[in-house]
Amino acid sequence: MKAQSSLEYLMVASIILLVLVPTIYTFYRFADNQNERISSDQIFSFGREVVNTGELVYYQGSPSRITLTQSLPDNVESMEILTDWTTDPRINEFVIAHRVGEVVNDHAFPSQINMVGSFDAADVTPGVKNARIQAMVTPNRFPFVIISMNDECVISTNLDPSGNGADIDSTDTNHCGGPGCQGDYDNCNECDYNGDCQITQKDVEIIQSLEGR
Repeated sequence: MKAQSSLEYLMVASIILLVLVPTIYTFYRFADNQNERISSDQIFSFGREVVNTGELVYYQGSPSRITLTQSLPDNVESMEILTDWTTDPRINEFVIAHRVGEVVNDHAFPSQINMVGSFDAADVTPGVKNARIQAMVTPNRFPFVIISMNDECVISTNLDPSGNGADIDSTDTNHCGGPGCQGDYDNCNECDYNGDCQITQKDVEIIQSLEGR
């Protein structure tokens, strides 16, 4: 009888395990899928709102500016703006790279307007972000929108920081990136193109992207 009871116990336990294991696995897969869906929804909302707001201020004209408050999920690897203003049609895409497991997916949000911006690791951390989106115009009256994840200092509208009277050129890039201005906000705040109160490579990259426009 004892042997029979032990066998019955093992059979019941095995049946319970056969039911529980797939149920638990299905539950965790469902939870993972829900988290991935929520993250994707946040990314698409963020990307669309940035581009839509950029188009709004672009057509309103300089110096229109809107600060957009949106949230980013975990596992955003990078953000960048891909541009080629020499092609027809021009290429302007705001791209967010998001990691799901071992795979990194690039979510591209195209636009018809001219956009510039430079982002680093601090800009893609999870949480609430203040995206400052501002319409500007180059010295030769070329309109564009600058996108920044900082909202501390006023974005510089001086596109001739070297003071040579020419359109944006390597002289301006060297001025902002040189040892006299690198990091020196007090003396070179005209080179702060992302509003983070610092003169860094990010500012140089932004003005470099405008050379020859």
